[in-house]
Parts: sequence; C-alpha cells; structure tokens
Amino acid sequence: MGTTNVAEAGLPHIADTIIQMRCVKIYSQMTKALLVLEHRASDHDLDIRQFEVTPQGFVVRAPFEGRENILSGNPRAVRKIQKAREFFEEPLGEKEH
Repeated sequence: MGTTNVAEAGLPHIADTIIQMRCVKIYSQMTKALLVLEHRASDHDLDIRQFEVTPQGFVVRAPFEGRENILSGNPRAVRKIQKAREFFEEPLGEKEH
C-alpha cells in the first residue's frame, strides 16, 4: 500500500479483520511484528507482538517489551525514567522517607 494508510484505502468498510505486519530491526536483527488494527465486533488484543513463520506454520510470540515506536521503523528502548517520573509525580505527603 506504500504511504496510503488503511482508512484512506477504504479497507475498514470491506474487511472484518485488519492485521498489520512489519519487519523491524532491533539490535541489528530483523524481527517480524504483528498488530491487529481492527477486528469487527471483538475486544481484540492491542499488543504489538512478535511472530515468525516456521515449517510448522505461523507462530505468534510474546509482545514487544521494553520498546516503543515498534511500527515506526525506528524502535527504541524505553528508558528506566518511568520510575523516576512516577516518584516525582507523587503528592508530597505520599512519598516514603
């Protein structure tokens, strides 16, 4: 589809399920990513998961953890700043001393 997105292509009107698959480079290795964009009338999993095609068939693996921007083509590791951010966002009276 090139640069055309799913909505511009009109796919949500004709498909019950839309799955995006993409190759992602992490630590100089190519990994495959899968995301269910739409699954009509279903509360589907929103995680971006790893997958592979083996001689036994299609295997869906664990979600990508510790990474963000997976589908952008430029994934990066999530820094451990979240704990510090949570610490500083707590109200003053709730911090442990």
